[in-house]
Amino acid sequence: MYPTISILIPTYNAGDVISDCIESALSLPYQDVEIIVGDDGSTDHTQEVIEGYSDERLRRYSNEENLGHDKNVLKIAEMADGDYFFYLR
Repeated sequence: MYPTISILIPTYNAGDVISDCIESALSLPYQDVEIIVGDDGSTDHTQEVIEGYSDERLRRYSNEENLGHDKNVLKIAEMADGDYFFYLR
């Protein structure tokens, strides 16, 4: 199914809070949604938390090094397939 809504979640060293953000996005009552989590080269356990999700609506992206917030957002925005996107900061 082609997503209508893309939710962008850029993150960096947010291992203690990223699951709350992902859970919130997954609990939305939309079926035609994709959630793109872009990890910007975290050095904590953020990547492990993100990899713990297997929901088909969730897409993951990881930078090998920290590019900075703006470049990370642009990278995951380019991945979005939805007609509309929301950016969670």
